[in-house]
Amino acid sequence: NVAVSTMNAEFTMQTRPGVFSHGRADTGGVALSEAIDVIPGENILDLGCGAGLIGLALAKRQNDAKPDHGGSVVLVDSNIRSIECCKKNIEINGFENCEAIASDLYETEKTFDLIVGNPPYFAGQRIGEYFIETAMKYLNKTGRLAIVSKHGEQLAEVAKDFGFKTTTIKRKGYDISLCKR
Repeated sequence: NVAVSTMNAEFTMQTRPGVFSHGRADTGGVALSEAIDVIPGENILDLGCGAGLIGLALAKRQNDAKPDHGGSVVLVDSNIRSIECCKKNIEINGFENCEAIASDLYETEKTFDLIVGNPPYFAGQRIGEYFIETAMKYLNKTGRLAIVSKHGEQLAEVAKDFGFKTTTIKRKGYDISLCKR
């Protein structure tokens, strides 16, 4: 178990070997979760969620701000161990507004107010581009996308090519690309 403490959310998270950031709270994920404004009632999608740090931090903030907010957090990852950890983390924290889904190509009819992602660095820009493309499909008309990376300028250019208005900020040594439709 890992105690997660960000500037705006505290909770417990279980990790396992073979899951990104095993045994610790990933600094990039913490930076992203702290940089995002969360509005109670929003529907949020966390792509490539790992053990769930970003999505769970956002769920915690929604619940703390307004317990019966009506929003949801969907956590998606292609790694089955990650999803098992997410499901356990949802349970141990008592988050009723969360769902964890194993998928390598997420498909849904639902739209989201906010999509977040922490693409793996070893894949270069490819996974980040997939997150941006997915966001264009599933964000509502006023939706936002936030991605943490070490190559924010490149992802910002890709996001602009997809029609996003993008701002990149630096936080804890990472680039946070904040994109609006």
